Amino acid sequence: MEIFLFAVSGIHVIYYAVLVLFTDATWMTQLYWPVGAAVFMLIALILRVDRKRRQKHVRCMPLELRTVICTSCGLYFLLIGVFTVLIFSQGFSSNPEDADYLIFIENGDVETSLTESDYNALSCTIDYMTRHQNTSVVLAGCSRFRDLAVDENEIQDLMKKYLIDHGIQSDRIITEEISNNLRQNIMYSYAYILMDWYGDDSAREAEPTVGIVAEAASVFRYRMIVRNLGDVSRHMEMISFHESVLVWPARIVEEAQLIIKYHLINQFEYTPTGRPGL
Repeated sequence: MEIFLFAVSGIHVIYYAVLVLFTDATWMTQLYWPVGAAVFMLIALILRVDRKRRQKHVRCMPLELRTVICTSCGLYFLLIGVFTVLIFSQGFSSNPEDADYLIFIENGDVETSLTESDYNALSCTIDYMTRHQNTSVVLAGCSRFRDLAVDENEIQDLMKKYLIDHGIQSDRIITEEISNNLRQNIMYSYAYILMDWYGDDSAREAEPTVGIVAEAASVFRYRMIVRNLGDVSRHMEMISFHESVLVWPARIVEEAQLIIKYHLINQFEYTPTGRPGL
């Protein structure tokens, strides 16, 4: 077990260096890896010292405690494995080819400029809208809490300008500025879509189809939210794009943390009154 944990710690250090040198992953995403390396190294050292003391027949860690530590490490790696399977099982699903609207949700990092992930998502949006000239896009609120000193409108203006500069007409772009969490991003954007869809033709019988632009690793989390939106979910699919393979492990860990967090704050739960989690 100690050798395995030493190896895991070393892998964390190497991957941390890769993130810093070759990607633009945020410091919060990067932070997990050196902390994880330190934790696994500490556990490995504790187990190594305990085994040496046990061999010398001196006072050592109770066998029950050693068992708990080893079992906890095993459960941790099992949990990461389960999340990896769940995330990848959804992330590579086929994209719909008939969406009337797209919902673009900025990644929510505390930045005043667009990230590489944002540009990848914008490129995916532009490619889809170029191939489907009747498709419009909703630029959802930036999924930030209001007490953060970041101008959300500035971010949306940057996204809108980028789309227009790449050939998307301004009348195909709708901005949603009132939401401050992911589920509100989707629900309020859909409300804007309905207003636009029925605005010129109140006699429409068919409801609009919607594609949510999401990085492949985030598709599973997005689907968990959409499935709990009632009848709305019948009209929504995912438009996924893929980032560099270098950031996949970081994205999986980040998504696992977000899924656990969303469960704790009832973000996946939905009631018609909008509580809790709205």
